[in-house]
Amino acid sequence: MSVPCLWVLVDCISHDDRTNNKLFNLYWGDAVDNYRDAVRNRGGVRPGPKPTPCVVDGCPEPARWPGATCVTHHREYKREVAARALALRAAI
Repeated sequence: MSVPCLWVLVDCISHDDRTNNKLFNLYWGDAVDNYRDAVRNRGGVRPGPKPTPCVVDGCPEPARWPGATCVTHHREYKREVAARALALRAAI
């Protein structure tokens, strides 16, 4: 049996009650142990936030973050900026 590295271990809470920090409620484990414990105690993975829509009208894709454009529109914007930069460089 191998001994895990101490800097990889995290403190895990047995019953997911952060206010109960008594020794019997705490144990050492790695990130996978902590995740499995959270799934076991909550009955599954908590759903993430609902994706926000892209700020471009009529675009069905989710935004990269709230108030932003989707990946497709962001790439288009980056292409336009690059084209403008090349045009400015050619004009110099």
